[in-house]
Order: sequence, then structure tokens, then C-alpha cells
Amino acid sequence: MAMEVFLEAISPQTSLARKAVIEQQLLAYCGLDTYAMVRLWAAFSNSSLKI
Repeated sequence: MAMEVFLEAISPQTSLARKAVIEQQLLAYCGLDTYAMVRLWAAFSNSSLKI
């Protein structure tokens, strides 16, 4: 789904306003994805990382 939205964002037919919304949504998504990866790493490496 994120890839489909990214393709919409880079399309010349997509309005600047829609591109701005997509940018914010993708940044939020990527932030959550990164957070999840750090949590998984901490769990699998027995890290005491507190987030």
C-alpha cells in the first residue's frame, strides 16, 4: 500500500496539495515502521533498550 501511495505522489497528475498530504502520511508511516524495527531488534537481541 505504501508503494502505491508513493507512486501516486510521484505522478505528474497528482496535485501539489495531495502530494503534501502523502508526504506527511509517508513520514508518519516510516517513523512507526522504524520504531517497530528498533523494538524487534531490542526483543531479539535481549537488549534492555527502553523506548
